[in-house]
Amino acid sequence: MFEPKRIVFVIPDLKGNGAERVVLTLAKGVRALGHRVHIVCFKADFEFDTDGLDIHIFRMQLWRWVPRSIRGHLVRLLLDRFIMRVSEGIPNLVLSNLLPCDRILSKSRLPNVHLIVHNTLSLDQRGTHTKAEIRLYQEKPVICVSDGVRADLLRMFPARAGQSMTIHNPVEREWLMRAASEVSLQTALPNRYIVHVGKFKSEKRHDLLLKAFANADTTYDLVLLGQGPLMAGAQKLAQTLGIASRVHFLGFQTNPFPIVKNAALLTLCSDFEGLGMVLLEAIALGVPVISTDCPSGPNEILSPHQLTPVGDVHALAKQLSAPDFNVFKVALDEKFDLSYAIKRYLALADSRVGA
Repeated sequence: MFEPKRIVFVIPDLKGNGAERVVLTLAKGVRALGHRVHIVCFKADFEFDTDGLDIHIFRMQLWRWVPRSIRGHLVRLLLDRFIMRVSEGIPNLVLSNLLPCDRILSKSRLPNVHLIVHNTLSLDQRGTHTKAEIRLYQEKPVICVSDGVRADLLRMFPARAGQSMTIHNPVEREWLMRAASEVSLQTALPNRYIVHVGKFKSEKRHDLLLKAFANADTTYDLVLLGQGPLMAGAQKLAQTLGIASRVHFLGFQTNPFPIVKNAALLTLCSDFEGLGMVLLEAIALGVPVISTDCPSGPNEILSPHQLTPVGDVHALAKQLSAPDFNVFKVALDEKFDLSYAIKRYLALADSRVGA
């Protein structure tokens, strides 16, 4: 007899970026199999269609007045109780996503809490995570979104080998094709273009892409999807390089896939990634892709001829100058399929770690 499981995803918000989209994809897929799925957010900040999912807001800001010495313990207790209330009992599996959630749930008393690591932690010390915060990933079982992320974790904490695993972020092909077939409401796009999708922040290296594009022998335009603190600087750089008329800044797109599907090429030029979901999505849509060879992620997806050294303007310019981008097409491995990822997560829901 089928017994639906209670699965709870915890994430700060559903505003942009890769982890948020992955949570929604997994949640919808698990719900479609008849399980009870809940998403707990710390802020009611959504940029995606939540498709009727049960989303609950745990308002973290209400507890900022509590003295720091006891705040962590209190918030952990309150979040545990909140999760039990919304899931109507003890959940079979709790999946924590991103540092604000991991800080709290690493101390949770609930059974079967897993922390999902979406990026290479050793490199992210320069950004989101501090060295002290990285140590919290010794407290609970860890799911890494790529083999490279797991290898990075184990270099720091070798003893975590038995308490960590890789489950690659998945792509739901059917949904993706439907989303890509929708009519884009954006301003007119150039007829022939290369596309990049990503937030304007330092590790995404829009500066590298713009310099490479300026040096490339290509007749294509460049379309940039995303927003962020470094967007104004990128626009100024495009002006300085004399390519502003061929570079189109279209901001964040709730549904970027019609634009991606019609691109001649998608490029990723980051210094580091956890996996690189935009690569998987473009591949599923049949779009040629290239990427920098980050320490983790792209080299688990692409062939060597699609990769360039991190930070190498000339190598990237050469890729952008290729006479036929179809040489950069690749098939999507089944390990990135949604059904495969869901099977792995549901197996964890049966394990009851820490019960």
